[in-house]
Amino acid sequence: MAKSFDEDQKEFYHNYGLAMAFWAEVEADLGDHFMRIARLPEKIGGPIYYSARSFLGRVDMLSACLPLAKTVPDGRKFLTRAVNLAKSW
Repeated sequence: MAKSFDEDQKEFYHNYGLAMAFWAEVEADLGDHFMRIARLPEKIGGPIYYSARSFLGRVDMLSACLPLAKTVPDGRKFLTRAVNLAKSW
């Protein structure tokens, strides 16, 4: 028999799903930055980035690439702060 949910539970699971979807977007965007900075095509960079079993492993790969980023110093500073903020969540 399927379990029924009350309105509070439905709202909780709806919001939980939204949070998970937004977090997936954060990880994907950081992966895009990893591939750009490492100058890897998506076909190669994507599997490398997602080969790490945790978010911290993925963000460590991006952090290791940040000193190589071809950007203005403020761009590198922004990315470093974004990575550190994401790590704190």
